[in-house]
Amino acid sequence: MPDPARLRFLRLGTDTLDAIGTGLGARCTTLPVRPLAGIGALLRRGFGAGLGEIGRALFRPDAETRAAVWLNIRRRALRLPWLFDHAPVLAVYGAVKRLEALGLRHAIAAALDAEAARPDPAVALVFNGSKYPEIILAQETAKRRLPRLFLENGHLPGTFQMDPCGINADACLPRDPAFYRKAAARYGEEALPRAVGERAAKLRHAGEVALPERFVFVPFQVPSDVQVLRHSPWIRDMRHFHAELVAAADRNPAVTFVIKEHPSWKRPIAGRVPPHPRVIFANGARTPDLIRRSEAVLTINSTVGIEALVLGRKVIVLGTAIFALPGLVLTARDARTLDAALAALPGFRPDAALRRGFLGHLANAFLVPGSWREWSPDFPAHAARKIAGRWPRHD
Repeated sequence: MPDPARLRFLRLGTDTLDAIGTGLGARCTTLPVRPLAGIGALLRRGFGAGLGEIGRALFRPDAETRAAVWLNIRRRALRLPWLFDHAPVLAVYGAVKRLEALGLRHAIAAALDAEAARPDPAVALVFNGSKYPEIILAQETAKRRLPRLFLENGHLPGTFQMDPCGINADACLPRDPAFYRKAAARYGEEALPRAVGERAAKLRHAGEVALPERFVFVPFQVPSDVQVLRHSPWIRDMRHFHAELVAAADRNPAVTFVIKEHPSWKRPIAGRVPPHPRVIFANGARTPDLIRRSEAVLTINSTVGIEALVLGRKVIVLGTAIFALPGLVLTARDARTLDAALAALPGFRPDAALRRGFLGHLANAFLVPGSWREWSPDFPAHAARKIAGRWPRHD
């Protein structure tokens, strides 16, 4: 394992990882976020060639440039539809972001090339890895095969993700149920997580609703979140999710769905979609209570799915998720397989050893205690352990 005291780090010069950068002090190099400086350097190396690159970024972007900005553009369009529903606005904004990404790429590349001359290579700290501008750092460090650690919120309270492959569905966590069944022997009940997160009911007009005796709980997610935009091959957004639930309720008259919209999303659809007697909104209810009272949790890939496993509930997963393991949960990729999962639900029993191994490994080996928003003196030791693990990619 690398010596934690000798590890060096790189991070992007945004305020996202300021606390960690400050805590690491001189051991952390901050890469400048200066797109205009990058454009200037590009033009100085060759004015004609530089103009050609700028033209391609604006009018014929390559796959790498499109990948760098598409998520940013999509998130903006979802959050500000009144503005980005206009094609000219979307086109201009996209062109500006592509040009900005070109400049930032050259600025980061120059800084990484300068770092490469040092005898002790650094570990790049990348927040999330899919969002702009951190995705540029992820792309450029991948080209140079530099060690990286991706950081994000954890799946359990008081934890965060630190992974050399990516976060959430991109993480290095194994996807083989046999791995977790074998790991189960290492974890007794006392090693398993018991706490789940609490999500406040921040939505307006979220009064109490009488819950049915039996129901499937459906936690809605933030439509502009990476979990939906990148890891949901079927459900496009929450309006689409609601429409699929209504159709599923009509096909399955014994099933009632109870929805709670994500409190962080400022544009709830409760009261704005046609009502259905067995598709009920309960935005004012506590998430842990809804999990405990439900027959099962139906989710795209929300952390609520893991919390349901912690609380001993059945789970149906519609998207790509680290906990979408055969024998642990039921999965569905379209309306037909959703109906099959709902029909199988009464007789389904999650594999007890698989559940214990997955939750034990997640809590005790994969997730890091603390928060990426705060500095901990243990950070270098955790980073060294993650780098030394040399996790194989799950695919």
